[in-house]
Amino acid sequence: MTHPHRRLARLLLLTSAALTAAACGEPGTAPIISGDSRVAITTLEQQRPALFVGSLDGATRTRVRFTGVTDSIPGNFADFQVKDANLLALAAPAFSPDGRRVAVVATLAFDQSEVVVMNADGTGGKVASVNSQSIGSDVAWSPDGTRVAYTMSTVPGFGGFDVFVTDVAANTVTRLTMGANVRVTAMRWSADGRSVLYAHNTGTASNGDWTSEVVRVDAATGASQVVASNIAGQISSIGVGGGRVLLTRLAPLGGTRQLIEAVPGTSERMLVQSDAAHAHYLGGTDAFALVVTATNVNGTIVNGHFVIDMLTGDTTGVRDVGPSGAVDVYYDALPLMSERASRSTRS
Repeated sequence: MTHPHRRLARLLLLTSAALTAAACGEPGTAPIISGDSRVAITTLEQQRPALFVGSLDGATRTRVRFTGVTDSIPGNFADFQVKDANLLALAAPAFSPDGRRVAVVATLAFDQSEVVVMNADGTGGKVASVNSQSIGSDVAWSPDGTRVAYTMSTVPGFGGFDVFVTDVAANTVTRLTMGANVRVTAMRWSADGRSVLYAHNTGTASNGDWTSEVVRVDAATGASQVVASNIAGQISSIGVGGGRVLLTRLAPLGGTRQLIEAVPGTSERMLVQSDAAHAHYLGGTDAFALVVTATNVNGTIVNGHFVIDMLTGDTTGVRDVGPSGAVDVYYDALPLMSERASRSTRS
Protein backbone atom coordinates (compact mmCIF):
# COMPACT_ATOMS: atom_id res chain seq x y z
CA MET A 1 0.00 0.00 0.00
CA THR A 2 1.07 3.57 -0.64
CA HIS A 3 1.39 5.48 2.60
CA PRO A 4 -1.29 8.22 2.57
CA HIS A 5 1.29 10.96 2.97
CA ARG A 6 3.08 9.69 -0.14
CA ARG A 7 0.04 9.15 -2.35
CA LEU A 8 0.77 12.35 -4.29
CA ALA A 9 3.96 10.78 -5.66
CA ARG A 10 2.05 7.72 -6.78
CA LEU A 11 -0.61 9.89 -8.39
CA LEU A 12 1.86 12.02 -10.30
CA LEU A 13 3.72 9.03 -11.70
CA LEU A 14 0.65 7.53 -13.37
CA THR A 15 0.73 7.63 -17.17
CA SER A 16 -2.28 6.70 -19.27
CA ALA A 17 -4.65 7.59 -22.10
CA ALA A 18 -7.16 10.43 -22.21
CA LEU A 19 -9.84 10.78 -19.56
CA THR A 20 -12.81 8.48 -19.87
CA ALA A 21 -16.19 9.76 -21.06
CA ALA A 22 -17.23 10.16 -17.45
CA ALA A 23 -14.53 12.77 -16.93
CA CYS A 24 -14.98 15.82 -14.76
CA GLY A 25 -17.18 18.55 -16.12
CA GLU A 26 -18.04 16.82 -19.40
CA PRO A 27 -20.73 18.81 -21.27
CA GLY A 28 -24.17 17.28 -20.97
CA THR A 29 -23.72 15.67 -17.59
CA ALA A 30 -26.43 16.59 -15.11
CA PRO A 31 -25.56 18.31 -11.83
CA ILE A 32 -26.19 15.82 -9.05
CA ILE A 33 -25.10 17.83 -6.03
CA SER A 34 -25.99 21.47 -5.44
CA GLY A 35 -23.30 24.09 -5.72
CA ASP A 36 -23.56 24.97 -2.03
CA SER A 37 -22.45 21.49 -1.08
CA ARG A 38 -18.99 21.66 0.42
CA VAL A 39 -15.66 20.23 -0.58
CA ALA A 40 -12.48 20.07 1.52
CA ILE A 41 -9.01 19.62 0.08
CA THR A 42 -5.47 19.43 1.38
CA THR A 43 -3.01 20.89 -1.04
CA LEU A 44 0.11 23.03 -1.24
CA GLU A 45 0.22 26.81 -1.06
CA GLN A 46 3.65 28.28 -1.67
CA GLN A 47 5.04 24.78 -1.14
CA ARG A 48 3.47 24.50 2.31
CA PRO A 49 0.67 22.07 3.27
CA ALA A 50 -2.72 23.77 3.49
CA LEU A 51 -6.34 22.82 4.12
CA PHE A 52 -9.17 24.55 2.22
CA VAL A 53 -12.93 24.29 2.53
CA GLY A 54 -15.19 25.66 -0.20
CA SER A 55 -18.30 25.13 -2.26
CA LEU A 56 -18.46 22.34 -4.82
CA ASP A 57 -18.83 24.84 -7.67
CA GLY A 58 -15.69 26.73 -6.66
CA ALA A 59 -17.55 29.98 -5.87
CA THR A 60 -16.26 30.13 -2.29
CA ARG A 61 -12.93 29.17 -0.84
CA THR A 62 -11.57 29.49 2.70
CA ARG A 63 -8.22 28.39 4.04
CA VAL A 64 -8.52 26.63 7.38
CA ARG A 65 -5.71 27.71 9.68
CA PHE A 66 -4.13 25.48 12.31
CA THR A 67 -4.18 27.83 15.28
CA GLY A 68 -4.96 27.12 18.89
CA VAL A 69 -5.03 23.32 18.43
CA THR A 70 -5.25 21.79 21.91
CA ASP A 71 -3.94 18.39 23.01
CA SER A 72 -5.62 16.55 25.87
CA ILE A 73 -4.57 13.01 24.94
CA PRO A 74 -2.84 11.49 28.00
CA GLY A 75 0.90 10.96 27.56
CA ASN A 76 1.33 13.11 24.47
CA PHE A 77 4.47 15.18 24.07
CA ALA A 78 3.79 18.88 24.57
CA ASP A 79 6.61 19.81 22.19
CA PHE A 80 4.66 18.50 19.18
CA GLN A 81 2.38 21.48 18.56
CA VAL A 82 0.09 21.50 15.55
CA LYS A 83 0.23 24.86 13.78
CA ASP A 84 0.72 26.06 10.22
CA ALA A 85 4.44 26.68 10.64
CA ASN A 86 5.09 23.12 11.88
CA LEU A 87 3.21 21.17 9.20
CA LEU A 88 5.25 18.94 6.92
CA ALA A 89 2.28 17.18 5.27
CA LEU A 90 -1.49 16.82 5.43
CA ALA A 91 -3.36 13.69 4.41
CA ALA A 92 -6.96 13.39 3.22
CA PRO A 93 -9.56 15.50 5.04
CA ALA A 94 -12.76 13.80 6.20
CA PHE A 95 -16.03 15.55 7.08
CA SER A 96 -17.89 14.33 10.15
CA PRO A 97 -21.33 12.85 9.38
CA ASP A 98 -23.07 16.10 10.32
CA GLY A 99 -20.63 18.15 8.23
CA ARG A 100 -19.65 20.40 11.10
CA ARG A 101 -16.13 19.07 11.68
CA VAL A 102 -13.15 17.96 9.64
CA ALA A 103 -10.56 15.35 10.63
CA VAL A 104 -7.14 15.23 8.99
CA VAL A 105 -3.77 13.58 9.63
CA ALA A 106 -1.00 16.14 10.17
CA THR A 107 2.67 15.17 9.91
CA LEU A 108 5.01 17.24 12.09
CA ALA A 109 8.27 15.26 11.98
CA PHE A 110 9.77 12.05 10.69
CA ASP A 111 7.85 9.05 12.02
CA GLN A 112 5.48 11.36 13.89
CA SER A 113 1.99 12.40 12.86
CA GLU A 114 -1.35 12.81 14.54
CA VAL A 115 -5.07 13.06 13.88
CA VAL A 116 -6.46 16.58 14.23
CA VAL A 117 -10.21 17.25 14.56
CA MET A 118 -11.58 20.77 14.16
CA ASN A 119 -14.69 22.67 13.21
CA ALA A 120 -15.03 23.21 9.48
CA ASP A 121 -14.07 26.88 9.95
CA GLY A 122 -10.85 25.94 11.76
CA THR A 123 -11.97 26.73 15.31
CA GLY A 124 -11.98 24.25 18.16
CA GLY A 125 -9.04 22.22 16.87
CA LYS A 126 -7.81 19.33 19.01
CA VAL A 127 -5.40 16.42 18.71
CA ALA A 128 -7.22 13.07 18.62
CA SER A 129 -4.42 10.49 18.64
CA VAL A 130 -1.17 9.52 20.30
CA ASN A 131 1.51 11.80 18.86
CA SER A 132 4.63 9.67 19.28
CA GLN A 133 4.17 7.50 16.16
CA SER A 134 3.02 7.69 12.57
CA ILE A 135 -0.59 7.46 11.37
CA GLY A 136 -0.78 4.95 8.52
CA SER A 137 -4.25 5.58 7.08
CA ASP A 138 -6.83 8.25 6.47
CA VAL A 139 -9.41 8.91 9.20
CA ALA A 140 -12.85 7.26 9.33
CA TRP A 141 -15.68 8.81 11.38
CA SER A 142 -18.16 6.66 13.28
CA PRO A 143 -21.80 7.13 12.14
CA ASP A 144 -22.69 9.13 15.25
CA GLY A 145 -19.64 11.39 14.91
CA THR A 146 -18.24 10.56 18.35
CA ARG A 147 -15.26 8.42 17.34
CA VAL A 148 -12.58 8.25 14.67
CA ALA A 149 -10.71 5.16 13.49
CA TYR A 150 -7.27 4.97 11.88
CA THR A 151 -4.13 2.85 11.83
CA MET A 152 -1.02 3.82 13.72
CA SER A 153 2.49 2.42 13.88
CA THR A 154 3.41 0.69 17.12
CA VAL A 155 7.17 0.51 16.57
CA PRO A 156 9.60 3.11 15.20
CA GLY A 157 10.31 3.32 11.49
CA PHE A 158 6.71 3.13 10.19
CA GLY A 159 6.27 -0.45 11.39
CA GLY A 160 3.70 -2.57 13.21
CA PHE A 161 0.54 -0.77 12.09
CA ASP A 162 -2.60 -1.61 14.07
CA VAL A 163 -6.15 -0.25 14.20
CA PHE A 164 -6.93 2.41 16.82
CA VAL A 165 -10.09 4.30 17.78
CA THR A 166 -10.32 7.65 19.56
CA ASP A 167 -13.37 8.85 21.46
CA VAL A 168 -13.15 12.50 20.41
CA ALA A 169 -15.10 13.95 23.34
CA ALA A 170 -13.49 11.82 26.04
CA ASN A 171 -9.94 12.08 24.57
CA THR A 172 -9.41 8.35 25.02
CA VAL A 173 -7.48 6.16 22.58
CA THR A 174 -8.26 2.44 22.25
CA ARG A 175 -6.13 -0.08 20.40
CA LEU A 176 -8.39 -2.55 18.57
CA THR A 177 -5.89 -4.96 17.02
CA MET A 178 -2.65 -6.52 18.25
CA GLY A 179 0.02 -7.51 15.75
CA ALA A 180 -2.17 -7.02 12.68
CA ASN A 181 0.69 -5.11 10.99
CA VAL A 182 -1.52 -3.86 8.17
CA ARG A 183 -1.01 -1.09 5.67
CA VAL A 184 -4.65 -0.15 5.21
CA THR A 185 -5.87 1.08 1.81
CA ALA A 186 -9.41 1.92 2.96
CA MET A 187 -11.31 2.14 6.25
CA ARG A 188 -15.00 2.47 7.10
CA TRP A 189 -17.31 2.05 10.08
CA SER A 190 -20.28 -0.27 9.90
CA ALA A 191 -23.68 1.45 9.76
CA ASP A 192 -24.45 0.52 13.37
CA GLY A 193 -21.09 1.76 14.66
CA ARG A 194 -20.26 -1.59 16.21
CA SER A 195 -17.33 -2.50 13.99
CA VAL A 196 -14.58 -1.05 11.82
CA LEU A 197 -13.98 -2.37 8.30
CA TYR A 198 -10.60 -2.07 6.63
CA ALA A 199 -9.08 -3.19 3.35
CA HIS A 200 -5.45 -4.02 2.73
CA ASN A 201 -3.23 -5.60 0.10
CA THR A 202 -2.42 -9.26 0.65
CA GLY A 203 -0.20 -10.04 -2.34
CA THR A 204 0.19 -9.71 -6.08
CA ALA A 205 -1.62 -11.40 -8.96
CA SER A 206 0.04 -13.01 -11.98
CA ASN A 207 -0.19 -9.73 -13.92
CA GLY A 208 1.63 -7.86 -11.16
CA ASP A 209 -1.47 -6.12 -9.79
CA TRP A 210 -2.49 -6.18 -6.14
CA THR A 211 -4.79 -8.66 -4.47
CA SER A 212 -6.79 -7.40 -1.50
CA GLU A 213 -9.09 -8.42 1.32
CA VAL A 214 -11.65 -6.76 3.60
CA VAL A 215 -11.56 -7.35 7.37
CA ARG A 216 -14.17 -6.51 10.01
CA VAL A 217 -12.99 -5.63 13.54
CA ASP A 218 -15.42 -5.56 16.47
CA ALA A 219 -15.13 -2.12 18.09
CA ALA A 220 -15.85 -3.53 21.56
CA THR A 221 -13.74 -6.69 21.60
CA GLY A 222 -11.20 -6.27 18.81
CA ALA A 223 -12.18 -9.63 17.31
CA SER A 224 -11.38 -9.75 13.58
CA GLN A 225 -13.10 -11.55 10.74
CA VAL A 226 -12.21 -11.62 7.03
CA VAL A 227 -15.25 -10.44 5.08
CA ALA A 228 -13.90 -10.97 1.55
CA SER A 229 -10.53 -12.14 0.24
CA ASN A 230 -8.54 -12.64 -2.96
CA ILE A 231 -10.01 -9.51 -4.56
CA ALA A 232 -8.18 -8.51 -7.76
CA GLY A 233 -7.05 -4.87 -7.51
CA GLN A 234 -6.40 -2.25 -4.85
CA ILE A 235 -9.42 -1.23 -2.78
CA SER A 236 -9.77 2.51 -2.20
CA SER A 237 -13.18 2.62 -0.47
CA ILE A 238 -15.53 0.27 1.38
CA GLY A 239 -19.32 0.46 1.28
CA VAL A 240 -21.08 1.11 4.56
CA GLY A 241 -22.30 -2.47 4.80
CA GLY A 242 -18.95 -3.99 3.88
CA GLY A 243 -20.34 -5.93 0.94
CA ARG A 244 -19.39 -3.40 -1.72
CA VAL A 245 -16.03 -1.81 -2.61
CA LEU A 246 -14.46 0.65 -5.01
CA LEU A 247 -11.16 -0.56 -6.42
CA THR A 248 -8.62 0.27 -9.08
CA ARG A 249 -7.26 -2.46 -11.32
CA LEU A 250 -4.70 -2.60 -14.09
CA ALA A 251 -6.32 -2.46 -17.52
CA PRO A 252 -5.85 -5.65 -19.59
CA LEU A 253 -3.28 -3.97 -21.84
CA GLY A 254 -1.48 -2.42 -18.86
CA GLY A 255 -0.15 1.09 -18.33
CA THR A 256 -3.30 2.52 -16.80
CA ARG A 257 -5.86 1.69 -14.13
CA GLN A 258 -9.62 1.20 -14.27
CA LEU A 259 -12.11 2.09 -11.55
CA ILE A 260 -14.53 -0.70 -10.65
CA GLU A 261 -17.33 -1.08 -8.13
CA ALA A 262 -17.45 -4.68 -6.96
CA VAL A 263 -19.56 -6.91 -4.78
CA PRO A 264 -16.74 -9.40 -4.10
CA GLY A 265 -17.52 -12.86 -5.38
CA THR A 266 -20.78 -11.71 -6.96
CA SER A 267 -20.65 -8.90 -9.50
CA GLU A 268 -18.65 -5.96 -10.85
CA ARG A 269 -19.33 -2.87 -12.90
CA MET A 270 -16.93 -0.55 -14.67
CA LEU A 271 -17.04 3.11 -13.65
CA VAL A 272 -13.91 4.51 -15.32
CA GLN A 273 -12.21 2.76 -18.23
CA SER A 274 -8.79 4.35 -17.76
CA ASP A 275 -6.77 6.91 -15.79
CA ALA A 276 -8.37 6.04 -12.45
CA ALA A 277 -6.24 7.09 -9.48
CA HIS A 278 -8.54 6.96 -6.47
CA ALA A 279 -12.21 7.00 -5.46
CA HIS A 280 -14.20 6.93 -2.24
CA TYR A 281 -17.84 6.79 -1.25
CA LEU A 282 -19.38 9.94 0.18
CA GLY A 283 -21.89 10.27 3.00
CA GLY A 284 -23.63 7.54 4.92
CA THR A 285 -25.60 6.02 2.05
CA ASP A 286 -22.88 5.47 -0.60
CA ALA A 287 -25.18 7.24 -3.06
CA PHE A 288 -22.25 9.27 -4.38
CA ALA A 289 -18.53 8.69 -4.89
CA LEU A 290 -15.71 11.16 -5.39
CA VAL A 291 -13.37 10.11 -8.20
CA VAL A 292 -9.83 11.29 -8.93
CA THR A 293 -8.34 10.64 -12.36
CA ALA A 294 -4.85 11.32 -13.69
CA THR A 295 -3.86 11.62 -17.33
CA ASN A 296 -0.58 12.41 -19.07
CA VAL A 297 -0.90 15.54 -21.22
CA ASN A 298 2.36 16.20 -23.09
CA GLY A 299 4.41 14.90 -20.21
CA THR A 300 2.41 16.69 -17.50
CA ILE A 301 0.05 14.77 -15.22
CA VAL A 302 -3.35 16.45 -15.08
CA ASN A 303 -5.73 15.46 -12.32
CA GLY A 304 -9.49 15.44 -12.73
CA HIS A 305 -12.03 15.36 -9.91
CA PHE A 306 -15.72 14.59 -10.22
CA VAL A 307 -18.61 13.26 -8.16
CA ILE A 308 -20.57 10.35 -9.61
CA ASP A 309 -24.15 9.37 -8.78
CA MET A 310 -23.82 5.65 -8.04
CA LEU A 311 -27.44 4.97 -9.02
CA THR A 312 -27.64 6.84 -12.33
CA GLY A 313 -24.00 7.26 -13.38
CA ASP A 314 -24.43 11.06 -13.79
CA THR A 315 -21.35 13.12 -12.94
CA THR A 316 -20.60 16.59 -11.62
CA GLY A 317 -17.17 18.16 -11.89
CA VAL A 318 -15.46 19.46 -8.76
CA ARG A 319 -13.88 22.82 -9.42
CA ASP A 320 -10.62 23.86 -7.84
CA VAL A 321 -11.13 25.35 -4.37
CA GLY A 322 -7.42 25.56 -3.65
CA PRO A 323 -5.08 28.45 -4.51
CA SER A 324 -4.52 29.16 -8.19
CA GLY A 325 -1.92 26.84 -9.69
CA ALA A 326 -1.74 24.57 -6.65
CA VAL A 327 -1.49 20.81 -6.90
CA ASP A 328 -4.65 19.39 -5.36
CA VAL A 329 -3.68 16.34 -3.39
CA TYR A 330 -6.66 15.04 -1.42
CA TYR A 331 -10.39 15.72 -1.53
CA ASP A 332 -13.53 15.07 0.45
CA ALA A 333 -16.98 16.34 -0.49
CA LEU A 334 -20.17 16.63 1.51
CA PRO A 335 -23.46 16.40 -0.43
CA LEU A 336 -26.37 18.32 1.01
CA MET A 337 -28.07 16.48 3.84
CA SER A 338 -31.46 16.58 2.05
CA GLU A 339 -29.99 14.99 -1.04
CA ARG A 340 -28.20 12.30 0.95
CA ALA A 341 -31.35 11.52 2.92
CA SER A 342 -33.30 10.98 -0.29
CA ARG A 343 -31.11 8.02 -1.23
CA SER A 344 -31.56 4.51 0.07
CA THR A 345 -28.63 2.84 1.83
CA ARG A 346 -26.62 0.52 -0.39
CA SER A 347 -24.99 -2.50 1.24
